[in-house]
Amino acid sequence: MEEQTVKLSPFEVRTEKDQGYIAASTLAGSRLNTALIETPASISVMTKEFLDDIGATSVATALSYAMNAERDTSDPTGNNNAAQDLSLKIRGFAGSNMARNYFGWSLDSDIYNMDRLDFSRGPNSILFGTGGPGGIINTSTKRALLGRNVTQFGLRTGAYDEYRATVDVSRQLGQKIALRVNVLEQRADNWRDFVYEDRKGVALAVTARPFRDTEIRFDGEYGDVRRGVSNPFLTGDSLSPWLNAGRPRSATYGAAVAGTIRSATRGLVHDPDAGTVQSWFGSVETASAGGSPSSTFPRSLTDFSVFPLKGNIGGAGNRIDSMFRTGSLFIEQRFGDLQIELAGNRQEVDRLITNTIWSDANYIRADANAVQPNGQPNPNFGRSYVESNARPATQDNIIDEVRMIAAYTLDLRKRNPWFGDYAVSAYWSDRRTENRLATLFEVNLTPAAMRSFRLM
Repeated sequence: MEEQTVKLSPFEVRTEKDQGYIAASTLAGSRLNTALIETPASISVMTKEFLDDIGATSVATALSYAMNAERDTSDPTGNNNAAQDLSLKIRGFAGSNMARNYFGWSLDSDIYNMDRLDFSRGPNSILFGTGGPGGIINTSTKRALLGRNVTQFGLRTGAYDEYRATVDVSRQLGQKIALRVNVLEQRADNWRDFVYEDRKGVALAVTARPFRDTEIRFDGEYGDVRRGVSNPFLTGDSLSPWLNAGRPRSATYGAAVAGTIRSATRGLVHDPDAGTVQSWFGSVETASAGGSPSSTFPRSLTDFSVFPLKGNIGGAGNRIDSMFRTGSLFIEQRFGDLQIELAGNRQEVDRLITNTIWSDANYIRADANAVQPNGQPNPNFGRSYVESNARPATQDNIIDEVRMIAAYTLDLRKRNPWFGDYAVSAYWSDRRTENRLATLFEVNLTPAAMRSFRLM
């Protein structure tokens, strides 16, 4: 029996046509499979071979080789870095978007189940509902392959106790269905203190072609990511003016001396050594380096004999634990020259965020008070410290997105090569998001009138 020819989907990029670092086509320009040479947009593609050769393990590590795309570290408080897995900046636009199979995505994707990265720069990405004025980065996950089996094992070791193991197995089950499984286990420390990234993941992909013109695909993943984080900039300096003044003592409580200011904000302070709690309102604190004495964001502390470059003032408690589950279903149906894709995606993310250093508290001071509020000698005089209110938070996000794309192709080259070929597409999508953020604030419970609990 003669086999019938299966026409390729216009919604799928065939990575088999990629040659080394050179990608042949993309979906980023028109949301249809289009040759890059025919796409009138600024698009760069990182193929699987390129990602492997540069040693990238995630979108974040691949950004070092991207054009006009980088981590967004413009927030001077560092809170975005702590609250999100990956903040993007493309063409200078902060808060740029990332997508996965052209569904909106908010996690730092690992490449263990990824085939390629498409960088679409410019506002043309807005046309498809998932982009922005700077552009968009799309990750394409590995598909179960009909007609080809894959078996790959990976083991990687590196500096700072990095260990990473991956498994990629794809099998065709019968004539009309294929199954692919990817597994990840990673443990990696960092050159900075208390910074690490532990990842576990398993991804499942299924492809079924029950009829010649019908294809059904499923793509799902479970991930568990544990990260110790630090702010992406140096520690602030609220110490050197006092050191340069010769470390003067404030012998009388609340009396400012050179290099210090009187605090109007400090409240209750717990001394873990003495086991006491005292109100230090109106005490003396060392002033900010540069700008006004009360500058919220002082200059960076560059004396690494005081605080080392690799130091992380957030300590071991500054961390993010994330667990996510995602599943996508794609149904493609061809009616002659008309092809329709109906697709849906659900993402569920649970995060536990522990910010030991909050907002503008990313700086070091010293205790210049010779006496305590109770008039007793201060045993901590001269010791450096960081002052902040720890704010642990739980964050739960559910994102549901559906889309439908219809594409009609008309090839008139059979009649005359000069007539050319044409494609017309229509796109519709709907995205619904449910977010819940619960933040725990430290408050004074006495007197009773000051008791409060706050949810954000």
